Amino acid sequence: MTGRFNASWVVFTLVFSCFAPLLACVWLSVRLSPMALAHQRMPSVKPDPDFPRRGRPFITKYCISCHSGKEAQSGLNLEPYHNTASLVKQRTVWLNVVKRVTAGEMPPKRVNGPQPSPSERRAFTGL
Repeated sequence: MTGRFNASWVVFTLVFSCFAPLLACVWLSVRLSPMALAHQRMPSVKPDPDFPRRGRPFITKYCISCHSGKEAQSGLNLEPYHNTASLVKQRTVWLNVVKRVTAGEMPPKRVNGPQPSPSERRAFTGL
């Protein structure tokens, strides 16, 4: 009986070790198929920021006086930024603007113009 049990165990082990990877692949392909993924609940995506309503007024109030036209300071003209698409198109430049406003570097305190309040900065950089 022991010999038969050992032989059965060896056969089982060989069959399982050969087919286990195949079964795992089949199981994963079924679980990760487009149909299976379509039925899973996707996390909600934050809506696009409302740049024309919230961001553009900030730029107009605090930035445009120095950063507009052909003579824009540091070569940064913020006039073209009117909507979310323009931010995405110039993402690298825009991320630098956000970084400088967040750090309090812009608008500079040496300018005689108004300074944004901390809540205005947070609202603007949260776009």
